[in-house]
Amino acid sequence: MARRWRYRGDIRCFALPALLVSAAVLASGAWGGARAAAGESATQPSANRLPATSPSNAAIARLSRLIVNLGDESVSRREVARDALMQLRPVDLDDLRAAAVAEEPLGAEQTAALQDVVAQVYLSGLPYPHSPRGFIGVVLAAVPAITENRVVVIEPVRIEGRLPGFGAYGSLLDGDLILALDDPASPLRGKIDFTNRVANVAAGEAIAMRVLRQGRVIDVSVVVNHRPLVADVAGGQMTIADFQRQRQDRADAYWREHFAPIVERRPTTQAVDRGLSGDTIEM
Repeated sequence: MARRWRYRGDIRCFALPALLVSAAVLASGAWGGARAAAGESATQPSANRLPATSPSNAAIARLSRLIVNLGDESVSRREVARDALMQLRPVDLDDLRAAAVAEEPLGAEQTAALQDVVAQVYLSGLPYPHSPRGFIGVVLAAVPAITENRVVVIEPVRIEGRLPGFGAYGSLLDGDLILALDDPASPLRGKIDFTNRVANVAAGEAIAMRVLRQGRVIDVSVVVNHRPLVADVAGGQMTIADFQRQRQDRADAYWREHFAPIVERRPTTQAVDRGLSGDTIEM
């Protein structure tokens, strides 16, 4: 009889075959940091797309295809497009706007996803006072350990919330279970272990994570940022939620000025309210 990994918690309860978790988490091998290249689907371009006759137009054409895929019927294609767009840099925002112009009018789902992307990309370029420690912008929850034959093998953490503009927002999802960091042969040992490992990674470098998402074990690469000083100041004049709210206000203002006039108007993103209150940010 196959051994089984069992996870018991107050929110969810599931059993995973040992082959799934032990092979996926403890086996050696290369970590595939990102999904294969960015949602290039067979979707036909719209008639008003710019011809790819220069490097800039080629970039706009690629972004146009990704925007189209944000409204695709395929969930996986939408996810791949979102993942690719979330990796853009602030310098790419002008091309992204041109691509949105080429694809207007956008549907409601495309508009909401695009606004989320714009906030992430814009905020990733805003400076802030920081310490040299690593930070990815997540709220963590401890969950019961995964055991095999009554022996603890992994103490995962669950992603409860993410801050737009930081590495985790573009690469992880709320509800993800983090099983291992940096080395698949070294499974996670709880929140403190997670915090220490992220803190020791230099800003600008990526950290590999083994993630259990919706029943699948996947490899994700998350770019590490500098830790905001406000995250380390308990009881100060500004909480991390205040810090993020001010940043979100700037992202919303940027959207209204540069993107809202060319797409259907939708309510502004509520990312700041996704469990990001007080001084709850872990890393």
